Amino acid sequence: MSTGIDIESVKDTYARMSDAELTRVATEDTAGLTPEAQEVVKQEVQRRGLDPAILRGVQVQNRRITLEELDENCEIARTLNCPVLQKVIEWE
Repeated sequence: MSTGIDIESVKDTYARMSDAELTRVATEDTAGLTPEAQEVVKQEVQRRGLDPAILRGVQVQNRRITLEELDENCEIARTLNCPVLQKVIEWE
């Protein structure tokens, strides 16, 4: 099934990015990309020989979590210090 995107144009776009820009996209912005564009990002990271851990960013952004996992993560977050106030904020 075609998504209507010009994959060569997508490849060219990511190939022109700096390592820092590509890393940012891979770790922060892939959730809104088509699966084909996500694959191009992963291939470009690999082609450049960048840290393979960057690829986890693509996986994490597109991973579905269960309600149980969400609840567990919320409980963990409630016990962490606020980075601004440097203390745990009491939730009601």
